[in-house]
Amino acid sequence: MPTRRQFVTTAGAGIAAAVAGCSGNGGSGSGGDMEIMIAWSGGDGATAFEAMHDGFKDEYPDVATTINNNPGGAGTGLATALDTRMFNEDPPSTWGFFTGPQLQPFVDGGLMGSITEDVWEEAGLTEVVPEYLQQMCEFGSTGYVAVPLEFNRLNNLFYNVDVVEEAGVDPTSISSPTELIDAMDTIESETGANGLATSTQGTWVVLQLWESIYVGENGYDSYQSFLEGNVAENEADVKAALEVLAEYRSYWNDDAASVNFSEAISDFMGGEAAFLNQGAWAVGNFSQSDEFNYDTHWQSTPIPGTDDVFMGQNSGFMYPEPQPTPEATKKWLRYVGSKEAQVRFNAIKGGVPCRNDIEMDGSGEYTFNGYQQTQYDEFLAAENLTGTIAHNNEVLPQIASNVSGVFSTFKSNWNVDQAYNGLVDAFDV
Repeated sequence: MPTRRQFVTTAGAGIAAAVAGCSGNGGSGSGGDMEIMIAWSGGDGATAFEAMHDGFKDEYPDVATTINNNPGGAGTGLATALDTRMFNEDPPSTWGFFTGPQLQPFVDGGLMGSITEDVWEEAGLTEVVPEYLQQMCEFGSTGYVAVPLEFNRLNNLFYNVDVVEEAGVDPTSISSPTELIDAMDTIESETGANGLATSTQGTWVVLQLWESIYVGENGYDSYQSFLEGNVAENEADVKAALEVLAEYRSYWNDDAASVNFSEAISDFMGGEAAFLNQGAWAVGNFSQSDEFNYDTHWQSTPIPGTDDVFMGQNSGFMYPEPQPTPEATKKWLRYVGSKEAQVRFNAIKGGVPCRNDIEMDGSGEYTFNGYQQTQYDEFLAAENLTGTIAHNNEVLPQIASNVSGVFSTFKSNWNVDQAYNGLVDAFDV
C-alpha cells in the first residue's frame, strides 16, 4: 500500500498549484478589490475554494477580488487575524469560517451587517436552507449576517476496507465507543495496523473525537444538556466519555503528537490504521488519490452509538460592517448560496450542500461520490442535528476557548478528574 509520504507528495503538488491559482497578495483588499479571507489551504479545501472562486469570476468577471489566505488548524490563523481586523474596524469584505455563536461578539459590537433582504430574500435562501443552518446565520434584530456553504459530518468512523477485512471486523456491527475498543484490540492482534489514526497536535481533533464519544456513550439528550452548561448534572456521563478517550490512546499511532491531521489521514489511507475519526473534509483528501476509492478501499459508518445523530460543522461567508465593498460582497454572498457554488465547493471538499434542492446524483465536472450522496440524505432526514464545541458552533467563544484549554491539558496528562473539574469551570463565564 502507498505510504503516508507517497500520499502527501501526490496530493501536495496539485494543491499547491490550486492555492497559487486563486491567491492574491495576502493583505487588505486594494484598489477597491473585494477582499476574501479564507483558511483553506492544502488538502483542507484549497482546490474546492478555487473551483468556487472560478465560478464566481465566470459569472461576475468585472468584480476584482483579492484572496487573503490565513492557514492554521481549525481556522486558528484566520481567527487571530480576523479579531484584530474586526475590532480595529478594518474588516475584509467577507471571510469564510464557522457560523453560529462564535459570531455573537461581532454582532454585539455592531460589526456585522444585515443581508436579510439583499441576499437571503433576493436569492430565495429562506426557502431552501434547512432551519438549523438558518439559525447559525441569523442573529435577532440584526437578521442574517452570513450564508452557509458546507455542512461537514463530524461523527464519522471511516474504515480502511482491506484492514478490517483482514482482521475479520465488521465496523457496522459495533454498538458503542466502548465496544470499539474490543474491535481495535482485534485489529492490532490480527494485522500490522494501528486501531486508530489520529493527530493530537491540534487540540480540536481530540475534542472532536471526545464529543463524538460522548454522544455514542450517553446519547443526544445528555450531550445537549452538557452543551447548555449542565456539567455537574452529567458528571457520570462526562467522566465516562473522558475515560473511553483515554483508553483510545493505546490504539493510535505513536507519532500522533507530532503529525498534523492531514498526515494522520494519509496513515489511514496507506493502511497503517483501521479507523479514522474526522470530518467529512477527509473525503476531499481521499479523492486526491486514484488508489483510494469509496467502497473499494474505504467506507464510513457513524461513530458507534451515534446513528441517530448528525453532528456537523457549518462554514459560510460573512457580511461585516463597516463594509468596504458592499455591492460586490452581496454578489459574492448570493453566489455562495447558489446551487452552482454549493456543488462546486462541496463536491471537492467532501461535505454536503446547505440547500435542500441539490441533485446529488447528477453528472458533469463536479459530482458527488456515494458517501456524500448518503450523507446528504441523512442530513436532510436527521431529527438530531447538532454542532460541536471543537468547531465553535454551539457555545460562546469564551466557553469554547475554555473547553479547548481543558483538552489541551488532558491530552498531555490524561487525568480524568482534573479534566472534569476543568469542564465544570469552563462554562462559568
